[in-house]
Amino acid sequence: MEAAKGVSLTARGEGVLPQHPLKLFEKMVASSPYDGEIMRFSGTFDVGDRSEVVSKKRLDMVVRDALEFFESWSPREVEKERAGHRPTSADDAPLIGAIPRHDGLYVATGHGTLGVTLGPVTAALVARELSTGKAEALLWPFRPNRFRLVF
Repeated sequence: MEAAKGVSLTARGEGVLPQHPLKLFEKMVASSPYDGEIMRFSGTFDVGDRSEVVSKKRLDMVVRDALEFFESWSPREVEKERAGHRPTSADDAPLIGAIPRHDGLYVATGHGTLGVTLGPVTAALVARELSTGKAEALLWPFRPNRFRLVF
């Protein structure tokens, strides 16, 4: 697993907001509307940067890219600028399943920029697998044993 740094801006603004969170794949930016006037934009996936410092250059790029999609909304007051880390695996796919040689340890991590999006379906499949004891076929591509684990 590796940490990939992302940045986000939360701001109050004016204009029309979408009614649902959106992933703007053309620019790899996510947008989340709140309370009718607040928007959070997040993006970047910087592997190897473990600092908590917000890169103004990277944040400005995320906001500029996002605003291309929201011409009728503009930020008025910045509430928060933030840097955070997302777990990712070597092949950029989640790790979901039991960890070999560690009885009782089961992981569901490494969703990268799609953790909030994929979390609910991952949770449902994991809950069903753990409660029934039957392996979920949809989870096979994400099993941790696809890697040589050294712990």
